[in-house]
Amino acid sequence: MAFHPEFQTNGKLYVNAAVNHTGPAPTVDSRVSPFKTVVREYTVDVNNPALPVTGSRTILTLDQPAANHNGSWIGFNPQESAQGIHNLYITQGDGGDQHDPFNYAQNPNNWYGTVMRVDVDGDDFAGDADKNYAIPADNPYADGVDGAPEVWAWGLRNPWRASFDSANGDMYIGDVGQGWYEEVNLIPAGTSGQNFGWRLREGPVATPTGGVGGPSRSAVDPIYAYLHFGRPGANPDFAGNSVTGGVLYRGPIQELDGRYIFADNVFGQIWSFDPANPLGTVQNMNSLFTPDEGQIFGVTSFDLDENGNLLIVDGAGGLYTLLANAALTLTVNRETGEMTFNNFTDGSIDATGDWQILSGPSDPFVFEEGAIGAAPTFADQQGFQLSAAGGWIPSPNEDLVLTVTLGDGTVVPASVEYIGNDGVPYVAGDIDFDGEVSFSDWVVFNDNHLTDIAGMSPAASYGHGDLDGDGDNDFDDFRLFQQLFDSANGAGAFAKAIGAVPEPSSLLIGSVAILAVVSRPQRRVSVDGLLA
Repeated sequence: MAFHPEFQTNGKLYVNAAVNHTGPAPTVDSRVSPFKTVVREYTVDVNNPALPVTGSRTILTLDQPAANHNGSWIGFNPQESAQGIHNLYITQGDGGDQHDPFNYAQNPNNWYGTVMRVDVDGDDFAGDADKNYAIPADNPYADGVDGAPEVWAWGLRNPWRASFDSANGDMYIGDVGQGWYEEVNLIPAGTSGQNFGWRLREGPVATPTGGVGGPSRSAVDPIYAYLHFGRPGANPDFAGNSVTGGVLYRGPIQELDGRYIFADNVFGQIWSFDPANPLGTVQNMNSLFTPDEGQIFGVTSFDLDENGNLLIVDGAGGLYTLLANAALTLTVNRETGEMTFNNFTDGSIDATGDWQILSGPSDPFVFEEGAIGAAPTFADQQGFQLSAAGGWIPSPNEDLVLTVTLGDGTVVPASVEYIGNDGVPYVAGDIDFDGEVSFSDWVVFNDNHLTDIAGMSPAASYGHGDLDGDGDNDFDDFRLFQQLFDSANGAGAFAKAIGAVPEPSSLLIGSVAILAVVSRPQRRVSVDGLLA
């Protein structure tokens, strides 16, 4: 699928599908033959894209003679799009089966084994419902003399994923090999008409076979090729059986900037190289691409999000994102609720005006929305308290999310870390922040029962027993503490700990009785300097 470069205004997107056309009701199914490749344009309401499509049309169709080598890819060149040029690129396999029995790939007069390029904003075939596009004037065979007008490059076997370098428009193509080599091919920006040699060439070597019309015409070698696993000379760290073309990384991780990242679908390998010297710089990236949960295996596709972060899709339908280690960090103190925002980058971050603190306004357990003061320049290594009147009420999930958006709309990577309490996550009801809900928490709670805690920050009032966040320590908080104590220590644990549990109707009397039972010095949570 590909989105029109002006999707935000015209709502157009494009889908490439294999359609079974043998029955009365065609279905999408690439496992049967005969079928055809169909590229269709759909239009959606940009204000509510979840609604049904408002229109569709066929861009082109291609009958497929076999049930393999038809995993077509479609996309727009971002460099052309920036100039208002809306050419859709489409890759096609060689027609399927093995060894190109139909001799298609070395014949640029057909679409098989090619990269096609068509203008989806024009129509040179008025009246043909299956052809709704124009031929770009700079296509290498636009006149149709030496090749099909739609062909941009040819000599491919089974191109599985292609991409453009967002910086310069270079096109990279992963081409699945026959029995020896997998390829990565390059079409430099501003060039066209390349013949990548299949089936007279596989990888960097000749593959002589008869009946294919003689030697390939000026075949272009791949910029990188790797042997199939188990072939003589194959390095296990750099071998596989089915390439998945990748992307030229232009994201926030400096060490990967300018490197082409790709994979092998069968053996789960992920690699990268510098296109200026692929053989000399190729690296196995498996150790880096280890997700927090699960395992990536059988990579089927790569892409980049709007911030340049790498997206990986695997055969199980998993979607993974490679994120940079955040340089902006929100440090949360488990014991006090104090939050400090730190800049550990190697430069300043400009953000004029107040830094806004946003939360669910109806949630009493989170600091309120507000501003923490002007910070025109957040300098290198600078840190400041994020809230003076608020604070963080600890969560057993420790699931705060920090998003930093600068004045120009740029989203800066950031992370949240937790300190204090010897690394023990907070437990609901742990008022004294020692990592457990115990009798000592009851002492703190009881000491502050029905005392005046008005005006305290949410974090401070929580440390005084305001468990429900309504600004006081009352009967409702008592019942909640009882529930949390039993939840942490077992049913009936609270009653055993204090000897008796007051009934709701006699809270005040019960509170006095409980004070008599607790024969130990009072323990209070100090709030001096709690929130700077």
